[in-house]
Amino acid sequence: MTNRKAPFEVTIDNDADAAYISMTNRSIAHSHELGGGIIVDVDDMRVVVGIEILGLETKIPFQRLVDEFHVHSDDIDILRTIQPTIGGFLIQFSSDGSSNHKQMQGSLVSAS
Repeated sequence: MTNRKAPFEVTIDNDADAAYISMTNRSIAHSHELGGGIIVDVDDMRVVVGIEILGLETKIPFQRLVDEFHVHSDDIDILRTIQPTIGGFLIQFSSDGSSNHKQMQGSLVSAS
């Protein structure tokens, strides 16, 4: 289990085939395109604030997040629970009521 102060929030737009993983409530200072449908938002200290995923089958580049940005190992563990894809992760959660938009909010715990 993680000791996060703010929960992750995953927002899915099925029509756009995109997702956004908000990892903290900090302000975004910069966005970095990693290619392959991944955009990483960071704060002024290069701490990952959120990840935009263009293409619900796109895989999260864990090693690049660790190598290029500040991201806590607990956060990487949580992101790994979303693999192999955001689309596959969503089947575990219910819709918020809208037909094309799903949102999951709350603390995530890695499965063992």
